[in-house]
Amino acid sequence: MSLEHSLEIKSTIEKHPLAELIVEIRQNSLGGSLRLSFGEKKAIIYFDEGRLIYAVSNAREHRLFSHLLKEKLIEQKELAQFPNFAKDHEFAAALKAAGRLSEVQLNEAAKAIVRKIVLDCLSWIKGDFVFTPLARVRDDLKLDVEIGDLLMNYGRCFDTAWVMNRFRSFDESFTPVQAETRPSDNFRENESILLVAFGERTMTAEALRAATRMPESLLFSGLYTIWLGGYLKRANWNPAFSDLDLKNLSSAKLHLVKKAEDVRVARSAAQNGDGTVDEAAPPEENVEPNVELSAEEYLARFENYESLYDLLAIDQKAPARVVREKYLALARSFHPDRYRREDAELFKKMQAAFTELSFAHETLRDERLRRNYDQKLESERAFKKRVAERGDTGETLSHGEESGLQNFEAALACISEGDLAGAATHLSRAVHYSPQNALYHAHYGKVLSESAQFKFKAEGELQTAVRLDAKNWKIREMLIEFYTDYDMNKRAEGEIRRFLELVPNHKDAMTALRRLAP
Repeated sequence: MSLEHSLEIKSTIEKHPLAELIVEIRQNSLGGSLRLSFGEKKAIIYFDEGRLIYAVSNAREHRLFSHLLKEKLIEQKELAQFPNFAKDHEFAAALKAAGRLSEVQLNEAAKAIVRKIVLDCLSWIKGDFVFTPLARVRDDLKLDVEIGDLLMNYGRCFDTAWVMNRFRSFDESFTPVQAETRPSDNFRENESILLVAFGERTMTAEALRAATRMPESLLFSGLYTIWLGGYLKRANWNPAFSDLDLKNLSSAKLHLVKKAEDVRVARSAAQNGDGTVDEAAPPEENVEPNVELSAEEYLARFENYESLYDLLAIDQKAPARVVREKYLALARSFHPDRYRREDAELFKKMQAAFTELSFAHETLRDERLRRNYDQKLESERAFKKRVAERGDTGETLSHGEESGLQNFEAALACISEGDLAGAATHLSRAVHYSPQNALYHAHYGKVLSESAQFKFKAEGELQTAVRLDAKNWKIREMLIEFYTDYDMNKRAEGEIRRFLELVPNHKDAMTALRRLAP
């Protein structure tokens, strides 16, 4: 086993929640990256000597341009002026160079995005993590992001039974940490009493119970919250990083710093678009297809396209690599800067086309965004088909169907922005107006499944969708994913087999079955 792999710490978020991992890393002054995954969601949080210094995710709402648009710091039309707006650090540099935003504004925006990423990841109830001391970020991207208030509010969200299960016994001990209190913490009464009771002493949970005469529920909830906030050190518990892990990380620290620097120099071309360096990523081959297209044909494509796939002239099942290759080829051939000295009207059209091209690339290269887009596309095609079928009779769409479609599209927009509550509201209206639309029920169930609180309601909506359109694999797959996410693999397998009875030898279903029941 290589040194790099021997130093990786791996486990599940269910066993070691993110908030606890962050506290462990902080209190042990560790540096490196914490890779998180929950289904299609991915994120990486970077640390330096225990400080949280940077974070990235694959969510569109966590990109710099999305944040600036949402905060109304820039306008949509301005994006065409910055061809690399999809790469956060390059976009920030361009905005600063153009005098559009100051360094202070960009720094605050970067911190806000990191906090959003952490807050989003804190809500994950399942998933996996890998901590490695190798991955680093460029020095000019390092931030000093305070998230103690987020962690404390996270600790306060759980019922006392869950919190008490996070403790091994009354023998766990706690030592106060000298730290300035944050105005945003707003300590609750049990938390304040515990901080006063400590003084500067190390005390066990048992000793604190005797000293404060506090009920167990209030005692443990208070300890958990102020520990997450960084006001206590914890011992005699079940951490993710064992003593042996910490010893290995400490003894290898100097070697790893040099190793990371050597790898960074050797792989400078493999630097990620967000400024981070993925030590495990091999250099990508930059093979771009030839573009045999005139400017007139290029613009005609943008005036007549029906889907983002048409813009890039690719198949709907094309892999992300092909999406990137096509985008780069078109961007290189028809970038607006090539037409700056041409006719003003042509230059304006090229700017508009480039904005659309960039949007197509950003949407289709991201797995989650692409899935949402594909499902929206499927809904639009079904809608057009119904209109065509009714054209001969002169029958018009009902008010309910139109309202259902409007709410479904609004829900997809909410999902793209990470607003699941808003998406759930619109989808509940969509299924109300169009109760026979399987796609609406499926999406409603998918959104509800993000919260364990609505687990049974989510399952019901997904089952309704399957009953309405039993031969639709995409809908069936959403129910299968629900079952696997909640560790109900037997049910998931049963759904696949029932689908194969209706659609024998379906390629994707057969693949899913082999993966689930090898």
